[in-house]
Amino acid sequence: MTDKSIPSPASTPASSNASVETVMALHKSVRIAITAQCLHPCQVHLDSLERAEAALRAEVSRLATGRQTPLAQEDVEWVVNDIAELGVRIGQQFFWLYKGDSLVYGKQPDEQAQGVVLNHDTDPPKVIHWRPVFKREFGECCHPVNYADLRVCGHPHRIGTVSLDDSDEWKPIPAALPAAPGATSQGVAVARPDTGETNVR
Repeated sequence: MTDKSIPSPASTPASSNASVETVMALHKSVRIAITAQCLHPCQVHLDSLERAEAALRAEVSRLATGRQTPLAQEDVEWVVNDIAELGVRIGQQFFWLYKGDSLVYGKQPDEQAQGVVLNHDTDPPKVIHWRPVFKREFGECCHPVNYADLRVCGHPHRIGTVSLDDSDEWKPIPAALPAAPGATSQGVAVARPDTGETNVR
């Protein structure tokens, strides 16, 4: 016998903003639901409880450490849409580069039709399409616009550049793998690509 009021493991993941207290409250509700529905616990209910408890223990552990499962390289795909915007695809989510931010289409009900996203800049609105980026379609790497060239002749002949002096928001890129226990960022030499200087942090 099954009952839809009993949460299944697939329906119990907490969001990244959930607290440990919220997860433990859910844990308690699972036990209460199963006890109420089955005065003589059968193996089906016991298995459901064990799976739910395992999922909740894993979530509590993740929340306690403050870490999320890192994405693999193949989890992120560079894409372009049919209005020539560069973006990334992660699962079924699409984020488009727009003035330094991530633009998401289709968040409003009137931006969707039959499960696809519409471009409201066209009349009538048309479906927005995407595909993977071709090799070197955006260059070997996607570089900034060279506005100095653009101002001189209207056509940039060289790639744009950046400098560590252009902002106070520069940060070292963290390693892909977790640091070894007890490791610290102190004393790490960070080379500046624009000047060749080496700063110790």
